Amino acid sequence: MITESAALRIFGTTDVLGRSLAKGSAEPANNTEFIITGVMRGVPKFSHMQFEALASFSTQDLNGSELNSWTNVWGNYTYVVMREGVNTRQIEEALQGIAEKRNVASNNDNRQVISFGVQPLTKIVFFGPRLDNQIGLSMPTRFLWLISGLSIIVLITACFNYTNLSVARASTRMREVGIRKVIGAKRSQVMAQFIAESTVISLMALLFAFVIFTLIRSQFLSLTPNLSRLFDLALTPAHIALFVVFAVATGLFSGLVPGMFFSKVNAAYVLRGTGWKGSARMGVRKALIVVQYVFALAFITSTVILYKQYRDFVSFDLGFNTNNIVNIALRGNKADVLESKLAALPEVKETSRSFMITSTGNNYYTHVKGADPNDSLRAWYNKIDEHYLDLFDFRLIAGRNIAGRVEGAPEREVIVNRTLIRQLQIAGGDPRKAIGETVTIDGNELTIVGVTEDFHYSTLDRQIGPFVFRQLDRAKILNVRIASADLQATMAKLEKVWRTIDDAHPMEAELYNHQIESAYREYSSIGKVVGFLAFLTVIICSLGLLGMVIFAAETRMKEMSIRRVMGAPAWNVTYLLSRNFLLLLSLSAAIAIPLTWVFFTKVVLVNVVYHNPITFAELFTGAFVVAAIALAMVTSQGLRVARKNPAEVLRSE
Repeated sequence: MITESAALRIFGTTDVLGRSLAKGSAEPANNTEFIITGVMRGVPKFSHMQFEALASFSTQDLNGSELNSWTNVWGNYTYVVMREGVNTRQIEEALQGIAEKRNVASNNDNRQVISFGVQPLTKIVFFGPRLDNQIGLSMPTRFLWLISGLSIIVLITACFNYTNLSVARASTRMREVGIRKVIGAKRSQVMAQFIAESTVISLMALLFAFVIFTLIRSQFLSLTPNLSRLFDLALTPAHIALFVVFAVATGLFSGLVPGMFFSKVNAAYVLRGTGWKGSARMGVRKALIVVQYVFALAFITSTVILYKQYRDFVSFDLGFNTNNIVNIALRGNKADVLESKLAALPEVKETSRSFMITSTGNNYYTHVKGADPNDSLRAWYNKIDEHYLDLFDFRLIAGRNIAGRVEGAPEREVIVNRTLIRQLQIAGGDPRKAIGETVTIDGNELTIVGVTEDFHYSTLDRQIGPFVFRQLDRAKILNVRIASADLQATMAKLEKVWRTIDDAHPMEAELYNHQIESAYREYSSIGKVVGFLAFLTVIICSLGLLGMVIFAAETRMKEMSIRRVMGAPAWNVTYLLSRNFLLLLSLSAAIAIPLTWVFFTKVVLVNVVYHNPITFAELFTGAFVVAAIALAMVTSQGLRVARKNPAEVLRSE
């Protein structure tokens, strides 16, 4: 069966029942012909099963196929509809019984033990574990929790900010509340007034949020290639209603504290004109300022650390040279045909063939046995031709390059890394003496002809382990070294050549360095999200601090004017107004910086084996930025008060 879109693309019509499709057209001898028995609609966007064609197992010759291998856990997916009254534990127990029998019956040389588990269909995409060779896209659960957690923190910060400013304005609204109580307002009515005010402000903020959402929607979906395939972020009436309810709830939450505070006002006390002493509330207000800036500093510091780590990852010395190399996926086409056509381009300097692209997170492994048949280990591998090591400037510390292999010819030689001969204790771990020794891979005895220095064949979150370069039988990737000042024009030439051999499939080609960057895009994406939230948090905190400073300046205007009359210099007045706020910022930094350092060293980077240490500059850059912004606001208001003419302020006294 094929999808409607595939039928239109291949045949130009959906009337295709009875027609045939061939798999593996580049090699006629290996063709498998399928008869089309049905046309189906396209797969829904949010399905984890993404395909254009379905072929039944029963119509394929599986004799000797890896699909029939008991140890092949990557090529098959089994879906079970459970009967009513059966729980997952019963299913797992039954599967374990099958596994125990099959593990004994298979008696495979590598003594692999297979076990099973069940996973609810609804928890595959978001809340299930990341599995190898998934047939569809998935989103790491930690990414969702991170975005949700940071968004809540920003929202709470904004609520704190509103509460803080509302309480700070208490002295200017006390008379209003006192008069309302004198004319009969109840405590509940006063509380409702302030809650209603905050709710209206929250709904107004929702309108601005929709505008911002519209502006950043496309940028958010472009953070990683998979986001746009997992999400569409379309606004439906249900979403809008949910956001309105959420905005109302936010308004209720942020207006609750000011409402409770003002509802307790004693009208007689206020209207006697004795003033309001807010010192009892200063501790809460200061605490709110500290909490806000702890979040702001943590966000900014996290952004700096994530960006620096990401740049370190993509520029890390992998142990081989990836500059100016384009990897082209052959997609079933013959490598020699494409290679010969590309050789005519002046921009193409060298080419090689390989089975996969290393150092980007894609890995294949096999089991390797040394002289002792009972001693084996799992080794990662790539299959390469005789030009691969020279193209990438791999360092051979012993032996020679691997020989080329004709398709269909037996595999005879391997090149291993230093770690493999050390762990298998081949020739006592001596690379030079290991040349000529044999190892057994997939039942074949292969001769070690070379030993390379250890290199990073996987991403930097994995420890370097045993690795094997095997003789290539059939290439999947063509590696092309180019020399060009105009990359875009060169890629256009490569694509033009590609269309001469395959006009059915688009060319899948990318610079190796870009593919390495994509392997660490999760860090870049998280850094962008955290950076944007850091920007919002700093704005919120800065506006809150500015409001608090202006309020403090207004309430202390007469005091500062008297100090000026008594001879205090302008810098002294500015210092008196700024001192408390700067102390609060220092306290926030003292809390945020150590917490951020602990979070990254003990949680985020603990599993990244080869990360660089966090530097002093990364930790304190955010603090310096926030301190500069806060200092500018505080000192500007201090100077405004200091430059005020004392006669104008004190003439009413």
